[in-house]
Amino acid sequence: MQVLRNQSLRTKLIGVFLVPTLLIVLLYGFLAYTVARRGLEDELGKRLTSVGRTISAEMSDGFTAKQIERLEPESDRVRERLRTRLRRTRDATESKRLYLFNEDLKNLVHTEGPRPFHDDIYRLKANRYEIRQTFESAEATTSILFKGRDGTFHKSAYVPITLGDRVVAVLGVEASAEYFDLLRHFASALTLLGALGIGLVVLAGTLFARALTRPVHQLVGAARRLGEGELEAPVVEMDDEGDESEQRDEIAFLARTFEEMRRDIRSRDRQMKMMLSGIAHEVRNPLGGMELFCGLLRDDLQARDLENPDDLLDKIDRIERELDYLDRVVDEFRDFAGETPLEHERFSAREMMMELENLLAGDIEEAGCTLEVAIGESLELTADRKRLRRVVLNLVRNAYQACDDGCTIEVEFDAPEELTRCIVVRDDGSGIPDNTLEEMFTPFYTTKEKGSGLGLPLSREIVEAHGGTLQVDTEVGEGTTITLELPFDPDIEAPQHDVPEGWLG
Repeated sequence: MQVLRNQSLRTKLIGVFLVPTLLIVLLYGFLAYTVARRGLEDELGKRLTSVGRTISAEMSDGFTAKQIERLEPESDRVRERLRTRLRRTRDATESKRLYLFNEDLKNLVHTEGPRPFHDDIYRLKANRYEIRQTFESAEATTSILFKGRDGTFHKSAYVPITLGDRVVAVLGVEASAEYFDLLRHFASALTLLGALGIGLVVLAGTLFARALTRPVHQLVGAARRLGEGELEAPVVEMDDEGDESEQRDEIAFLARTFEEMRRDIRSRDRQMKMMLSGIAHEVRNPLGGMELFCGLLRDDLQARDLENPDDLLDKIDRIERELDYLDRVVDEFRDFAGETPLEHERFSAREMMMELENLLAGDIEEAGCTLEVAIGESLELTADRKRLRRVVLNLVRNAYQACDDGCTIEVEFDAPEELTRCIVVRDDGSGIPDNTLEEMFTPFYTTKEKGSGLGLPLSREIVEAHGGTLQVDTEVGEGTTITLELPFDPDIEAPQHDVPEGWLG
């Protein structure tokens, strides 16, 4: 049962077609062979019995029957005359042999050579029951099929020779069952037809299973794409004016329902992104004004002759840091809600990382951590530079925010294959618990006191949009390693910088 449950739907459908058909073919073949064999055997028995009754009618109740009853070893002339008569009948009916024997199963007359008188006919002992019936009831009987010395099957009919109400001898009429050759041809034909029928059933089952499982596999692929966040590819082309009654079967109806679900999810996703974009837009405007007025307030305080301006300036610094944090959150909201296409370009990994080092130097120093960077010589990337820069920036920020004072953050760029680039961000911090690991890529989920919960979901979305993967390996108390694998497109050329006119003199 476990093996059957593990089989594919196509295999199960073929099995549903094949197993009953195989059983039916086998049963039909067995019944057809048995009925044909029994019919031919009965027909042979009737033919042998008819031959025996013809001779019996000539010999019974007359002078010949009296001669048979009084046969002695010295009755050579009588026995030869009877043998000649039996041989003519044998040749005329194409029988194998004819013979007369008494109740003790001893030979009286035999068509096969000068067989001794009263010689035991041992093969008759296998049919002792049928022969006894013939002597007792004076009715003809037939033997079961038996195999002769030549390896072929034979059958005998036993017909009584009577004198009055007494059975003086029994005539045995034997013939080979030549119909077995016909049966063998019949069995071969049945086997061939059965194999052909099973082959046709397997072919029909395979075609039917393929036709049935193809839309199922399409639905599985659509479900997988939906699970990965791909909402644009339609599950099935559907006429907006069509109704459910036009669907051909349940799978088509399921596909239509699936497509309606995809459209609803896409509509809600667009509404959410529009909401996030609107929030980001509405918040960005007052943030800009607040930053401007903080700058004016700083200039005004520095221009005045105050006794203790440092305390006020420190408060302004804190306000500006909070505004900078809010500005980053607004950027994450805007990027998460945006649907702008990627702009691939070819650039140096070292140059991008140098920009990030300059940007993060102050924050990493303030966190008490050390940043170590390892980049292969002349390593290049092909990606949307701005978005990939945001991904690495976000991963490094998460790393030093999760580390204690004195921890080391490693960033490594490598090319394990010609068309693959690998970026590894590793820290020796506290690691990520299992319950947090399961939720960390859920939008708006965060364990930080300040955080939008969009950094990691946005990072994974950007990486997957590039056709890459993001993998997290972590152990509580040991640290976390995040590995990005991105494809490299050698057909993208590096930008050519224009040389100012007259620069070369």
